[in-house]
Amino acid sequence: MNFGFVLSLLTIILAVLSVFIEIPLVSNYAFWFAVGAYVVLAGTKG
Repeated sequence: MNFGFVLSLLTIILAVLSVFIEIPLVSNYAFWFAVGAYVVLAGTKG
């Protein structure tokens, strides 16, 4: 597996979980963590 893919997958899972469970720092910026995961994924596919 590609390291960037795994990193983006873990980041998006963390962002989705932080909506339901309070995770310091991540819960306040869950949307931006999801955007960052997409950017990482797009950057590794290129």
